[in-house]
Amino acid sequence: MKRPAMKKMLEYIDAHPHKKYVVVFDDLSRFARDVFFHIKLRAEFRKRDVILRCLNYNFDESEEGEFAELIFAGKAELDRNKIVDR
Repeated sequence: MKRPAMKKMLEYIDAHPHKKYVVVFDDLSRFARDVFFHIKLRAEFRKRDVILRCLNYNFDESEEGEFAELIFAGKAELDRNKIVDR
């Protein structure tokens, strides 16, 4: 994980396993920088039973919801790559 703040958040959650956490993101594109990291980060939060909330996206654990989430994550990665390439 190359995002120090995410790593610190997961370490904090691990250090306080007796608590329940809700993590709020203002935009799904801020959750992860690429699709691979998005999938990995989602798995890390799932392992810890962390509830994720996003102001512009509703996390849905159904097959359709997970597919839509990957599409949105792919779009965010494309947008980020287009900015970097400029």
